[in-house]
Amino acid sequence: MFKWVVGLCAIMYLALVTIGEPTKEELAERKLRDEQIAARTVKPTPAPPVILQTSANAAPVEATPAVADASATAEITTPLLVSATTGATAPAEAEPVTTQAIAPAPTNTSIRRVTGKRVNLRAGPSTTSEIVGRAVRDDSAEVVELLPSGWAKVYILETGIEAYISSQFLSDAG
Repeated sequence: MFKWVVGLCAIMYLALVTIGEPTKEELAERKLRDEQIAARTVKPTPAPPVILQTSANAAPVEATPAVADASATAEITTPLLVSATTGATAPAEAEPVTTQAIAPAPTNTSIRRVTGKRVNLRAGPSTTSEIVGRAVRDDSAEVVELLPSGWAKVYILETGIEAYISSQFLSDAG
C-alpha cells in the first residue's frame, strides 16, 4: 500500500513539473492581456478650478496649481473663502446651531455573571429572535435593562456584544 502511495505521488509530481509550466504562447497571451488592461485604465480627470475670494466685494481669482517655486509665495493677511464651484453664487448665510441636552446614562447598571455553559445572545427578547452571539459560563454581563418578561438586555464585556439574554442564566445581583 505504501508503494502505491509513493508511486502515485511521484507520478503526480512529474505531471505537474512537465505540464504545469506555462508555454511560450501562454506567456505571450498573458503579457498581451496585461497590456490591454493597462491601456484601458481610466485616466483621472482634472479637478474643477478652485475660486479664491479675499473679501465679499473683491473679484474672484482662479487659483493655479501648486508649484514648488519659492518666488511665487505670497502672504495672505485676510481670511479666504474657498469654493469648489465655478458659479458666482453668493455664499449661504450661516445658520445658528441649536444644541440639545443629552440625558446622562443610568447609573443603576449591575455586573452579573453568566451561569449557563453556553447561552444564546439574541437580537430581541424572545426565543424566536435571531441569535447574534453566544456567552459562556463566567462571562461578565453588564445589565442594561431588566424586562418583566424574564429577559435582560446585557452588554457582554468579554466580546463587546449588546443583546438580550434570558435572565435565568444570569447570577443574582450582589
